[in-house]
Amino acid sequence: YPEAASVPGISGDLPLHMAIKGGLTMLSESRHSPVSFLVDAYPPALCIPDKATGLYPFMLAASSDNCDFNGWRHSSISDLYQLLRAWPEIDNYVNGMGK
Repeated sequence: YPEAASVPGISGDLPLHMAIKGGLTMLSESRHSPVSFLVDAYPPALCIPDKATGLYPFMLAASSDNCDFNGWRHSSISDLYQLLRAWPEIDNYVNGMGK
């Protein structure tokens, strides 16, 4: 159900926000990690800030810890790069012009 990637949870967070805050990453042994799947399923989530923190997904990735969670590595420089690469218009949003 890829359309579920666009449905906020009870807290108002999108699944992409929850995955990144939960420590999942874009890197995996397989071709598609949970975060990559969520980005592919609902790209607009990249330009929606997290409800609790006001941070965009790339900012959440940059602020996560580096430890293991059920075999998935927490965010890394590579994850941050991939999130930024998936959203080339980021500077318009961060500079307040994307709304």
